[in-house]
Amino acid sequence: MDYQIIKPPSYKPFSNMTKLEADRYFSWYLSVINTRIEILEKLLQNDSDEVCRGWVANKSANSLSVLGKWLQQQVGFRKRTDEDIASFGAKLKPSLSNIWVSEVTLDERTFSLSIDIGMYFGETLRNNLKNIKWDVFLKNKKNVYYNHVVLTGFSLGYICNPTQIVVMFAYNLGWGKANTDELEIKFHNWSKVVDI
Repeated sequence: MDYQIIKPPSYKPFSNMTKLEADRYFSWYLSVINTRIEILEKLLQNDSDEVCRGWVANKSANSLSVLGKWLQQQVGFRKRTDEDIASFGAKLKPSLSNIWVSEVTLDERTFSLSIDIGMYFGETLRNNLKNIKWDVFLKNKKNVYYNHVVLTGFSLGYICNPTQIVVMFAYNLGWGKANTDELEIKFHNWSKVVDI
C-alpha cells in the first residue's frame, strides 16, 4: 500500500506562526485526525507482519505497543542539509550557539508517520482519560510548545504534545535507545497526571 505523506497547510516553525496561523493549523489538525488514523490502520493491516495485520485502531493502551514495534521497522533517516543545520542554529539562543547538531534527521516518511502516530496516541489518551482535550498552546511565547497542538486537562496544568513525544520516540528507536513498548508506558505515565 502506498503511504500518503501528511501535508500540513503551513509549514513554518510554530514559534513564527501568528495566532491566526496557529488557529488555522489547529483546525486543520483536528479535521484530519480520523482520516490519518484510518490511513495508519490500513498501512499496518497491509504489512507483511502478521501481528501488524491484525492491528485495529481501537484506542486502547495495548494497541500502542504494536505501533511501537511496527514503527521501529519503519524509521528512516536522511542527512541534514547545510540549510537544515543553519535553520536549526538560527533558532538557538546565542549561549547555545556551540551546541552539537546531529548530521541526520528523520526522513519525510518517518516524520509523517510520527505525526500520524502522535494523533493516534493523543486520541488514545483523550478517549481513555477524563477531561482531556485538544488545544493550541498560546499561553507563553517562551514555551517550547507555543502554537503547538497539545492535550490539556492534566493535573497541575501539565500539557502533553503527542506529536513531539512520537517524534522523539522515532529518533530513539532509530538510534537503538528506546524500547518498542515505550508509547504504552508513556500512556500509563500520563494517566497518572489526571484529576479524578
